[in-house]
Amino acid sequence: MIDLHPVINNQDLPQFFKQHILKRIEEQNGQYGLAWRLIQRYRKGCYCLAKKADGKLCLNSAKIPGDRPSGRCGWHGGTGISGPKTVAGRKRISDAQRMRWERYRLEKRNYAIVADNLLS
Repeated sequence: MIDLHPVINNQDLPQFFKQHILKRIEEQNGQYGLAWRLIQRYRKGCYCLAKKADGKLCLNSAKIPGDRPSGRCGWHGGTGISGPKTVAGRKRISDAQRMRWERYRLEKRNYAIVADNLLS
């Protein structure tokens, strides 16, 4: 009889992924089908695998923005590619920045006036 256990037949998998597979097999009442599909996805590079704060690797699906794989999920930088590219998007961002700086300068000017009044 041939043993088709996914973890036993894939000794090269990292330990964290073996534990993940064993947990999923337990959730599936001992069925191996899902575990084999997860191993296929792992081999294709479909997981984020970013190191999380607790030291474990992220097993979320990696996003694919545009036509190139980014290799990370949305939580670890896989969404978007460095800001707006359209003319309308750039104009919207520049207008917002201009408003923020104007608000900052106005608050700074008002603070200076209040400070001068208190000192005199």
